[in-house]
Amino acid sequence: MLIYVLQPPEEWNGGVGFVSKEIIQSNCPAPAPDIQILRCGPPPMNKAMAAHLNDLGYAPKMQFQF
Repeated sequence: MLIYVLQPPEEWNGGVGFVSKEIIQSNCPAPAPDIQILRCGPPPMNKAMAAHLNDLGYAPKMQFQF
């Protein structure tokens, strides 16, 4: 599954704003040994997402940044 969250143009119908814990919880599978969350974006976003994922129980080995 791929989810986009951005500061959108007027015609955008996807997520808006910043990636929050709530967005992660409502759109990603729960932490499990066979789950990996991929994240890509500017360094401040990746840092914030890593903190949210850690707080939600996703171990570092479940996260991949590219």
